[in-house]
Amino acid sequence: MDTNDPASNDREQALAALLVDSVRLRQARGVVTTLRDLHSLLDVTQPLALQVAYRLKMDSVVTIDTDEIDAFASVISLPQRAPDRSNDDG
Repeated sequence: MDTNDPASNDREQALAALLVDSVRLRQARGVVTTLRDLHSLLDVTQPLALQVAYRLKMDSVVTIDTDEIDAFASVISLPQRAPDRSNDDG
């Protein structure tokens, strides 16, 4: 993907947001998401889906638990975050 092309960057950002939303919904339902699932969820080529996932991992937006035997079976998930306590009075 050409990082100097604004349209390409916009598309990648939209795909990243879609990937995060998809993983979040699947996690909430107790469904595991693997790298093998990504291109189907995003309706893009597998290389593009993996590139988006890699960038999200590098930005610490997602975690990827690597499967040593089958890399495509590696699980992608959103990190568990502490509850938002910004509105607590205590």
